[in-house]
Amino acid sequence: HIKDWLKALDKDWNIPNHYLQIARQLRDQLLKTAALDVLLHGDLHHDNILLNGDNWLVIDPKGVIGEPAYQVAAFIRNPIPELMHHADATTIIHNRITRFAAALELPSQRILDWCFVQAVLSWVWAIEDGWDTTSYFEHLTKVFD
Repeated sequence: HIKDWLKALDKDWNIPNHYLQIARQLRDQLLKTAALDVLLHGDLHHDNILLNGDNWLVIDPKGVIGEPAYQVAAFIRNPIPELMHHADATTIIHNRITRFAAALELPSQRILDWCFVQAVLSWVWAIEDGWDTTSYFEHLTKVFD
């Protein structure tokens, strides 16, 4: 379940504390108000969606349970780090949120909140993996804040 992944936010990390606090509060509120748990890919983004002839093929599933609004955040914040180098990154991100909200009939604020939580969670995972991506995730988190 995504709850298991999100427990990583409860540790102390070299991330500005206010981002961690917001991510924790949003996580708790989003999990408490989730209406439907389904099987999710868990890492649905540009590099994991391939054109195979006339069909699309989704690869590298993580297979996690959670609400559908959680699923789209990885797509919205990718590709890393190229997206944040784009002059219109904020506009691109907000357009993606609007389009996913309309297509999936989900509240755009809920998608935005999951995007923030996942941005901080991805920052945590980058720290765990020893990646020097602080500036990328700090910029990304500001876009969602």
